[in-house]
Amino acid sequence: MKTQKEREQAFVEDVKKTLQDKGEKLDPEILVKLTAMRSGVVENHGYRYAWLWKMARVPAAAFMVGAMGFALVIFASRPPATIQQSLLGLEDVEILASVESPDFFAELEFYNWLAEQRDV
Repeated sequence: MKTQKEREQAFVEDVKKTLQDKGEKLDPEILVKLTAMRSGVVENHGYRYAWLWKMARVPAAAFMVGAMGFALVIFASRPPATIQQSLLGLEDVEILASVESPDFFAELEFYNWLAEQRDV
């Protein structure tokens, strides 16, 4: 028994053979016309929408230049990081690197608040 794939392959080969035989039996005048039509289609195939792609390049390039300029302006207009902003992440590193117990750091915020209240 043939599998479905083998049956499909046999069908495709049979169709190709039939079309090839029919093509060889055509009138020479028809063959010349078909060849001329094929060559015309192949030559004009890429030119149908070529103008559209040429026209789309200009807006696409303008959009990319605008997007890059916008990104540059946004990046360049950011104020530089201050020392306090740079040190904010350092507190977390100190907690992770210290030998103190984690409970101490959990209550550290309370101790800082208590110290501020006594100063006031």
